[in-house]
Amino acid sequence: PLLFYAAEAETMDNFSYLLSLGASLQQQNADNGNLLFPAIRSGQLALVQFLLDQGLDVNAANVRGLTPLALAASYGDLELVK
Repeated sequence: PLLFYAAEAETMDNFSYLLSLGASLQQQNADNGNLLFPAIRSGQLALVQFLLDQGLDVNAANVRGLTPLALAASYGDLELVK
């Protein structure tokens, strides 16, 4: 899904644009991961916070059993974990 690519970008411009076109935040990728995964991988704290504010679940596991919270912790980025 395009929102996953946009969530991995360095800015929120494309992400915001896709949302304005009606893209859903409830998308999952092939691993059943939510949009928090690419936002965390890209280190976009503002996007992570936005997604959490929109109700995405930080404890929603993908098919491998990994949660967004565990991913953030594995990066050692305390700001993302908070």
